[in-house]
Amino acid sequence: MDWLLGLAVAAHLLGARKVVCYLPIERIGTPVRWCAGVSFAAYLFHMPLLVLWASLLPGDQEWLALALTLTVIAILGRLVEHDKRWWRLHIEHVARGVRTGLPRLLAS
Repeated sequence: MDWLLGLAVAAHLLGARKVVCYLPIERIGTPVRWCAGVSFAAYLFHMPLLVLWASLLPGDQEWLALALTLTVIAILGRLVEHDKRWWRLHIEHVARGVRTGLPRLLAS
């Protein structure tokens, strides 16, 4: 089954290479950069937001939950992207604490 996925990815890459000359790169560059700019926020918030909406909305409102999730990610995306350095420093600080504290805890 893995080889099928590999074949599909290879076909996609070969096809994309042929199609790219027909795409209006100048027009789609700005939206692509914007989407790339909120990708970190999407990674951070998509699952907690979907769980939140699933707990608050009736079961047949999946599209509303998805729309709300994408809206919140779009709003938070710029804030999170702007503060990415802050996130990185704090995550590294926590990781350092775990690396130094965990061996001490296990040795006790």
